[in-house]
Amino acid sequence: MAARPPAHHQSGNKRPGHFGGPAAGGARADEGPDGDADAVKVLLGRNINSLRTQRGMAVRDLAEQAGVSAAFISQVEHGTASPSVPTLVRIAQALRAHIGDLFQATLSRSQIVRHDERAAYEYPDRGITEAQVSSDASGCLEVLWVKLEPGGGTGPELFAHGADTEFVFVLKGQVAITVGSEAHRLSAGDSLTFPGKDVHGSQNLSRGSSELLWVQTPASY
Repeated sequence: MAARPPAHHQSGNKRPGHFGGPAAGGARADEGPDGDADAVKVLLGRNINSLRTQRGMAVRDLAEQAGVSAAFISQVEHGTASPSVPTLVRIAQALRAHIGDLFQATLSRSQIVRHDERAAYEYPDRGITEAQVSSDASGCLEVLWVKLEPGGGTGPELFAHGADTEFVFVLKGQVAITVGSEAHRLSAGDSLTFPGKDVHGSQNLSRGSSELLWVQTPASY
Protein backbone atom coordinates (compact mmCIF):
# COMPACT_ATOMS: atom_id res chain seq x y z
CA MET A 1 0.00 0.00 0.00
CA ALA A 2 2.86 3.89 -1.47
CA ALA A 3 2.00 6.81 -3.58
CA ARG A 4 4.54 9.26 -2.61
CA PRO A 5 6.90 10.55 -5.23
CA PRO A 6 6.17 10.46 -8.93
CA ALA A 7 5.30 7.09 -10.34
CA HIS A 8 5.77 5.78 -13.83
CA HIS A 9 3.37 3.43 -15.57
CA GLN A 10 3.81 0.99 -18.39
CA SER A 11 1.97 -1.92 -19.87
CA GLY A 12 3.38 -5.33 -19.16
CA ASN A 13 3.19 -8.11 -16.63
CA LYS A 14 2.70 -6.28 -13.43
CA ARG A 15 3.54 -6.94 -9.86
CA PRO A 16 1.07 -6.85 -7.07
CA GLY A 17 2.01 -4.55 -5.66
CA HIS A 18 2.62 -3.25 -2.68
CA PHE A 19 -0.83 -3.81 -2.76
CA GLY A 20 -5.43 -1.98 -0.91
CA GLY A 21 -7.81 -1.48 1.93
CA PRO A 22 -6.72 -0.74 5.44
CA ALA A 23 -7.72 -1.65 8.83
CA ALA A 24 -9.15 1.67 9.75
CA GLY A 25 -11.99 1.84 12.23
CA GLY A 26 -11.23 -1.61 13.57
CA ALA A 27 -11.59 -3.46 10.26
CA ARG A 28 -8.39 -5.25 9.35
CA ALA A 29 -7.56 -6.75 5.99
CA ASP A 30 -6.92 -10.11 7.61
CA GLU A 31 -10.46 -10.25 8.95
CA GLY A 32 -11.80 -11.05 5.50
CA PRO A 33 -15.59 -10.47 5.59
CA ASP A 34 -17.20 -8.69 2.68
CA GLY A 35 -18.48 -6.09 5.11
CA ASP A 36 -14.93 -5.04 5.90
CA ALA A 37 -14.12 -4.65 2.21
CA ASP A 38 -17.21 -2.47 1.74
CA ALA A 39 -16.25 -0.35 4.74
CA VAL A 40 -12.78 0.14 3.24
CA LYS A 41 -14.27 1.29 -0.07
CA VAL A 42 -16.44 3.82 1.75
CA LEU A 43 -13.50 5.10 3.80
CA LEU A 44 -11.30 5.34 0.72
CA GLY A 45 -13.96 7.25 -1.17
CA ARG A 46 -14.52 9.71 1.64
CA ASN A 47 -10.81 10.41 2.00
CA ILE A 48 -10.32 10.90 -1.73
CA ASN A 49 -13.26 13.28 -1.82
CA SER A 50 -11.92 15.19 1.20
CA LEU A 51 -8.41 15.52 -0.22
CA ARG A 52 -9.70 16.48 -3.66
CA THR A 53 -11.82 19.21 -2.08
CA GLN A 54 -8.90 20.45 0.01
CA ARG A 55 -6.74 20.62 -3.12
CA GLY A 56 -9.42 22.64 -4.92
CA MET A 57 -9.70 19.99 -7.67
CA ALA A 58 -12.78 19.21 -9.68
CA VAL A 59 -13.73 15.58 -10.25
CA ARG A 60 -12.77 16.03 -13.90
CA ASP A 61 -9.30 17.32 -12.94
CA LEU A 62 -8.58 14.30 -10.76
CA ALA A 63 -9.96 11.95 -13.38
CA GLU A 64 -7.70 13.37 -16.09
CA GLN A 65 -4.59 13.03 -13.95
CA ALA A 66 -5.52 9.50 -12.89
CA GLY A 67 -6.31 8.43 -16.44
CA VAL A 68 -9.90 7.42 -15.73
CA SER A 69 -13.34 8.87 -16.32
CA ALA A 70 -14.98 11.44 -14.09
CA ALA A 71 -17.84 8.99 -13.61
CA PHE A 72 -15.44 6.42 -12.21
CA ILE A 73 -13.94 8.92 -9.73
CA SER A 74 -17.48 9.73 -8.58
CA GLN A 75 -18.18 6.03 -8.07
CA VAL A 76 -14.98 5.63 -6.06
CA GLU A 77 -15.81 8.65 -3.91
CA HIS A 78 -19.26 7.18 -3.23
CA GLY A 79 -17.77 3.85 -2.27
CA THR A 80 -19.35 1.89 -5.12
CA ALA A 81 -16.17 1.17 -7.10
CA SER A 82 -12.59 0.20 -6.26
CA PRO A 83 -9.59 1.52 -8.23
CA SER A 84 -6.90 -0.86 -9.42
CA VAL A 85 -3.46 -0.61 -7.83
CA PRO A 86 -1.98 1.52 -10.67
CA THR A 87 -5.02 3.80 -10.67
CA LEU A 88 -4.83 4.17 -6.89
CA VAL A 89 -1.17 5.18 -7.22
CA ARG A 90 -2.07 7.82 -9.83
CA ILE A 91 -4.92 9.15 -7.69
CA ALA A 92 -2.62 9.48 -4.70
CA GLN A 93 0.00 11.24 -6.82
CA ALA A 94 -2.56 13.68 -8.19
CA LEU A 95 -3.71 14.43 -4.63
CA ARG A 96 -0.08 14.77 -3.44
CA ALA A 97 -0.70 12.07 -0.86
CA HIS A 98 0.57 8.63 0.08
CA ILE A 99 -1.62 5.61 -0.56
CA GLY A 100 -1.67 4.96 3.18
CA ASP A 101 -3.06 8.47 3.70
CA LEU A 102 -6.05 7.58 1.56
CA PHE A 103 -6.94 4.87 4.06
CA GLN A 104 -6.06 6.91 7.16
CA ALA A 105 -3.88 4.02 8.28
CA THR A 106 -2.30 4.49 11.67
CA LEU A 107 0.80 2.92 13.15
CA SER A 108 1.99 2.57 16.68
CA ARG A 109 4.01 5.61 17.76
CA SER A 110 6.65 3.31 19.17
CA GLN A 111 9.08 1.31 17.09
CA ILE A 112 7.17 -1.86 17.90
CA VAL A 113 4.26 -2.56 15.58
CA ARG A 114 1.86 -5.06 17.12
CA HIS A 115 -0.10 -7.37 14.85
CA ASP A 116 -3.39 -5.69 15.74
CA GLU A 117 -1.99 -2.16 15.34
CA ARG A 118 -0.38 -2.38 11.94
CA ALA A 119 -1.78 -0.66 8.87
CA ALA A 120 -3.29 -3.43 6.76
CA TYR A 121 -4.47 -3.27 3.15
CA GLU A 122 -6.41 -5.64 0.92
CA TYR A 123 -6.93 -5.96 -2.83
CA PRO A 124 -9.58 -8.70 -3.08
CA ASP A 125 -9.76 -8.56 -6.88
CA ARG A 126 -5.98 -9.15 -7.07
CA GLY A 127 -5.68 -11.74 -4.32
CA ILE A 128 -3.33 -9.48 -2.38
CA THR A 129 -3.17 -8.69 1.32
CA GLU A 130 -0.47 -6.46 2.78
CA ALA A 131 0.38 -4.90 6.08
CA GLN A 132 2.84 -2.17 6.93
CA VAL A 133 5.08 -3.72 9.58
CA SER A 134 7.64 -0.94 10.01
CA SER A 135 7.27 2.23 12.04
CA ASP A 136 9.63 4.96 10.85
CA ALA A 137 8.36 8.47 11.39
CA SER A 138 11.24 9.86 9.30
CA GLY A 139 9.90 8.12 6.19
CA CYS A 140 13.34 6.77 5.32
CA LEU A 141 12.29 3.11 5.47
CA GLU A 142 9.12 1.16 4.83
CA VAL A 143 8.57 -2.59 5.21
CA LEU A 144 5.45 -4.36 3.97
CA TRP A 145 4.35 -7.92 4.61
CA VAL A 146 2.62 -9.14 1.46
CA LYS A 147 0.48 -12.25 1.00
CA LEU A 148 -0.46 -13.42 -2.49
CA GLU A 149 -3.27 -15.91 -2.85
CA PRO A 150 -3.08 -18.62 -5.55
CA GLY A 151 -3.13 -16.80 -8.88
CA GLY A 152 -2.76 -13.47 -7.09
CA GLY A 153 -0.63 -10.63 -8.39
CA THR A 154 -0.65 -7.08 -9.55
CA GLY A 155 -2.07 -7.73 -12.97
CA PRO A 156 -0.96 -6.84 -16.50
CA GLU A 157 0.55 -3.41 -15.80
CA LEU A 158 4.03 -2.67 -14.50
CA PHE A 159 4.57 0.49 -12.47
CA ALA A 160 6.92 2.35 -10.14
CA HIS A 161 5.75 4.51 -7.27
CA GLY A 162 8.59 6.68 -6.11
CA ALA A 163 11.02 4.66 -3.97
CA ASP A 164 14.75 4.92 -4.63
CA THR A 165 15.56 1.29 -3.81
CA GLU A 166 13.32 -1.74 -3.31
CA PHE A 167 14.09 -5.14 -1.77
CA VAL A 168 11.95 -8.27 -1.84
CA PHE A 169 12.48 -11.32 0.39
CA VAL A 170 10.34 -14.42 -0.18
CA LEU A 171 9.12 -15.88 3.10
CA LYS A 172 6.93 -18.61 1.61
CA GLY A 173 6.09 -20.06 -1.80
CA GLN A 174 7.29 -19.07 -5.26
CA VAL A 175 6.76 -15.75 -7.01
CA ALA A 176 7.65 -14.09 -10.29
CA ILE A 177 9.00 -10.56 -9.90
CA THR A 178 9.25 -8.63 -13.15
CA VAL A 179 11.54 -5.60 -13.26
CA GLY A 180 11.52 -3.79 -16.57
CA SER A 181 11.96 -6.44 -19.25
CA GLU A 182 13.44 -9.05 -16.87
CA ALA A 183 11.36 -11.69 -15.09
CA HIS A 184 12.81 -13.32 -11.97
CA ARG A 185 11.49 -16.54 -10.41
CA LEU A 186 12.08 -16.52 -6.65
CA SER A 187 11.48 -19.21 -4.04
CA ALA A 188 11.36 -19.10 -0.23
CA GLY A 189 14.65 -17.71 1.05
CA ASP A 190 15.47 -15.85 -2.18
CA SER A 191 15.70 -12.07 -2.35
CA LEU A 192 15.89 -9.37 -5.01
CA THR A 193 17.10 -5.77 -4.86
CA PHE A 194 16.37 -3.30 -7.66
CA PRO A 195 16.10 0.45 -8.37
CA GLY A 196 12.72 1.78 -7.32
CA LYS A 197 12.50 3.87 -10.48
CA ASP A 198 12.26 0.70 -12.60
CA VAL A 199 8.70 -0.38 -13.35
CA HIS A 200 7.93 -3.72 -11.77
CA GLY A 201 5.25 -6.23 -10.84
CA SER A 202 4.74 -9.61 -9.16
CA GLN A 203 2.75 -12.81 -9.49
CA ASN A 204 2.25 -15.82 -7.23
CA LEU A 205 3.44 -19.04 -8.91
CA SER A 206 2.51 -21.39 -6.07
CA ARG A 207 -0.57 -23.57 -5.75
CA GLY A 208 -0.92 -22.18 -2.26
CA SER A 209 -0.36 -18.67 -0.95
CA SER A 210 3.02 -16.94 -1.06
CA GLU A 211 4.34 -14.43 1.46
CA LEU A 212 6.91 -11.68 0.97
CA LEU A 213 8.65 -8.91 2.82
CA TRP A 214 8.78 -5.85 0.56
CA VAL A 215 11.17 -3.12 1.67
CA GLN A 216 11.48 0.31 0.09
CA THR A 217 13.51 3.40 0.80
CA PRO A 218 12.35 6.02 1.23
CA ALA A 219 8.80 5.15 2.23
CA SER A 220 6.49 5.55 -0.72
CA TYR A 221 3.38 3.54 0.10
